[in-house]
Amino acid sequence: MARIIIAGDAMVVESAHTLETIKTLEKHNPKALTLLDDDGKTVVFKVGTTTGKGNINAYGASFGSASKNADKKAIITMELPAGTTDAMGYAEDAVGTAIIKLNAVEAQFETALASVAEEKATIRESITVM
Repeated sequence: MARIIIAGDAMVVESAHTLETIKTLEKHNPKALTLLDDDGKTVVFKVGTTTGKGNINAYGASFGSASKNADKKAIITMELPAGTTDAMGYAEDAVGTAIIKLNAVEAQFETALASVAEEKATIRESITVM
């Protein structure tokens, strides 16, 4: 489950997954990075990777780096506006809805990653190196 971390003047959105996991899905199963509306036709939220600090809004999350701890989770780093006195309230308003959508997208990752692993195994079985 993605989470929001506030430290000093920084707000970090941390994915439940690594940057490498998201990059793998971008390459092999990009549909798994998309949340569709109830009719299954309209994209309402999309996850991806970028360079730099990343960004998150009501329409998507683009992760730009990894956490510095052993977990190496994908992160988005943003600065709190100067003068913010209620950091939690700001986080709720600025990215709260996006976090709910991000968690819905990330719930699809396990099945998608299993499918990618299965496809890769099938491909490897058909390769002969001489």
